[in-house]
Amino acid sequence: MKISGQGPVNPFQIYNQQQQLKAKGKAGAPKRDILELSPEAQKVQELARQGLALPDIRQELVDKIKSQLEANVYHVSPRQLAESIWKHMKEQK
Repeated sequence: MKISGQGPVNPFQIYNQQQQLKAKGKAGAPKRDILELSPEAQKVQELARQGLALPDIRQELVDKIKSQLEANVYHVSPRQLAESIWKHMKEQK
């Protein structure tokens, strides 16, 4: 019986060949991913930054309501209050 073909496979030789190919590929500058935002995305990002810069509490409004409460001149229409509560409840559903 005669067997012809390649001789035994040397895994170290294959590994070294792969390492040499990788080294040749890394000779240039490493490739980097590039991210480009559309103008709309840039605007959204800028608006988000501006929103984060705003204070959580509108201090001037708080001070105005406090002074009205202390002077006993702050009144809310029962109708407006009911409408606001109703609107809030509808949004929660």
